[in-house]
Amino acid sequence: MLDSKIPFEFDVDKSTDNPEIIINLRVEDAEKYQIVYASQLYDTFFCVFAKLEIENEALKSIKLSLVNYKGQINLGMLPGTKGTWGHSKEGFEFSLHLKGNAGKHAYNDESEVVVDCKNTPIAALKAEGLVIRRRLHPMHDVSTSLKKQLSKGVFDTEFFQRDGAFVTNKYHLDEIYKKFKNKNIANPHMALRVEGVCHTAYVTIV
Repeated sequence: MLDSKIPFEFDVDKSTDNPEIIINLRVEDAEKYQIVYASQLYDTFFCVFAKLEIENEALKSIKLSLVNYKGQINLGMLPGTKGTWGHSKEGFEFSLHLKGNAGKHAYNDESEVVVDCKNTPIAALKAEGLVIRRRLHPMHDVSTSLKKQLSKGVFDTEFFQRDGAFVTNKYHLDEIYKKFKNKNIANPHMALRVEGVCHTAYVTIV
């Protein structure tokens, strides 16, 4: 859990946070993979592509494929991604459930994760837009003692940090953003890191 006594505050420059992505629904484009999300975790840059299944002017489903580019740790999509379609005050949305060294990734049909979009009308999507959120799951059981994290085959650098035998929880930027998004940056070093918090993508449907 996030410690309420974190010794810094920050805000996010909206000109750099959550850049807008556009999906084209023309027949010749809807059947192709289009990029809908990109980020970096574990020093691995990755992108998520989507292929839309449209029927009778409604979005039936979205087929997702995650591709890892630079980096040693592969990110993958978990089955929990499938049932996350919903609607909020920001528009229609779904969540990417991701995990390092797990889940589905690659650029082929076998690696796809399909999100049921409940036959959402295309007109409504164009009017309200699409929000894609990200939830990163720990590589290992985080309920065990911190010392046990040192014995894992891969040290989870997104949730813990270490220096020799010293291990501590790492304040994950997704959580920090939620807690302090309306605050001002007090730590100039955090200001540089916050620009990389790509936890949400806003997609415009055209």
